[in-house]
Amino acid sequence: QGAYLRLLAQYDRNEEALELARRLIASYPRNPTVAQQIRTAAERALKCDRPQTALSLINLHLASFVADPAIEAALQQLRADAYARLNLHTEASNAFLRVAELSSPDSLLYETALYKAADEQRLGGFYRQATDTLARLNQANPASPLRASADLLAAECLVPLDPVAAIRAFLDLPAKYPFTAEAATALFRAAQLTASSNAGTDGIANAAPQPRRAI
Repeated sequence: QGAYLRLLAQYDRNEEALELARRLIASYPRNPTVAQQIRTAAERALKCDRPQTALSLINLHLASFVADPAIEAALQQLRADAYARLNLHTEASNAFLRVAELSSPDSLLYETALYKAADEQRLGGFYRQATDTLARLNQANPASPLRASADLLAAECLVPLDPVAAIRAFLDLPAKYPFTAEAATALFRAAQLTASSNAGTDGIANAAPQPRRAI
């Protein structure tokens, strides 16, 4: 039945997948094998770009099983990715923040979760919250491998708040992180915003927002 559940999830047969998962839980309550089957089906759904089915299975799992922190963190990460694919930025950022809560503060998972939470906050228009979340990341580990990406994202958050400060922040990045992809992107964004400024305040405000950033 686990294999059938994965197939239902893969082909986006949401209601049937949920009904089968509920039957398995009712027949084998608190069974770790059933829990694993539901998690695997949710992963398959997400890999096949079925975020709504993945969310349904993840939420059912979280409601039906008491997971240890590592398993819950993995589920919350899947949940956040599903919300992000649905452009539900607040829900995605909250799920990523939950991943951070469940992770060790000195782990890359913690830093990655904070970065992704900040990016979803930015995409949702919560620029100051995103800046605060990035400050948490930098405070946790000033030498984080995500530091350049975090500083680039922080500069991006300034664009709608203070475009002139954003240009300065972008121009500062190449000296801090020379010969990196982040430095090249920062120079491009500084040039783009400077060109937009020639059209006046409205031109800066309407400068194309950047999509979700991959790390």
